[in-house]
Amino acid sequence: MRKCRKCGEEKSLEEFGELSASKDGKNPRCKPCVRDRQNTRNKLKHVQQYNINKAHKRREIEKALPQDVTAGKWKAIMKRFGNRCFLTGSTNVSFEHVIPFATGHGGHIVANLLPMDKALNLSRQDKHFGEWFNTLEATIEMHDAFDEAFEYLAELNGLTIDLFWEYVYYCDAYRRTEEEIKADPRPSVEIFKEWKEAGGVI
Repeated sequence: MRKCRKCGEEKSLEEFGELSASKDGKNPRCKPCVRDRQNTRNKLKHVQQYNINKAHKRREIEKALPQDVTAGKWKAIMKRFGNRCFLTGSTNVSFEHVIPFATGHGGHIVANLLPMDKALNLSRQDKHFGEWFNTLEATIEMHDAFDEAFEYLAELNGLTIDLFWEYVYYCDAYRRTEEEIKADPRPSVEIFKEWKEAGGVI
């Protein structure tokens, strides 16, 4: 009998595998604990590979989408919002893509960008913007700033505020792959307008 270093249980020697590097030639961990450890490692490798594949897919979609933001244009956007987060007034800001790349719509374009606090940006990830905002404990001032920013984006996209929100929902509902983006590289708002004119309804 011997005690497993992992689970602490006393087990017969047959429950321990061979390990030439140990003094007695036996693994200090019992066979079930060794299997559990290997399964955990395999799961971690699977998760790591999944995250690598996901990041790669996101980069490829991002590259396929329209891009028109230069340093000068970003500077103009920042100036428009007082060089602060459009919601909180924080100066620790980064790009916020209102329509996330994960949808296969939008792109790194002026009509899809707002300056937002980096911590808020991380908390949002790829969530639908309106639904994410509703999870925040937002002040009246934040609600006002939110409405003003989205009126600004609606105007840039040539849409009414109601149509702009329908456009945001459209992008979330009708996601595109890299291949679909390349097949129709037009700005997403043009595709949405065509869909709307054809009688599309969310």
